[in-house]
Amino acid sequence: MKDIEKLANALNLANEAAKKVSGTKDGGSCNMDAPTILLTGWRQPDINKVNAISSVKLSKKIQSRWWRKSRFVEIDLEGCASCRTAMAEACVNSLKSSGYDAAVFYQLD
Repeated sequence: MKDIEKLANALNLANEAAKKVSGTKDGGSCNMDAPTILLTGWRQPDINKVNAISSVKLSKKIQSRWWRKSRFVEIDLEGCASCRTAMAEACVNSLKSSGYDAAVFYQLD
């Protein structure tokens, strides 16, 4: 059985970590950078339970050749350039610290 509460808590902590860097100066190239998480063996009903108890939601699996099976971590990203990147990276670092396989989806606009 998956530890649904552990993941929900890790997502909430990651969101708080991202908020701490939300004041980063927003210069540079506009982008669509976003945090992702790979949850091997997790089914959609498990994800639905996590989404029900966490303040942060997980998307459906990304349908892409390179990101297949990963999910976007839907935090409230601010800015459109370096602030957005800093928040995504803070979120991912927090998730990694909690023991999850996370990465930043880097995408220039």
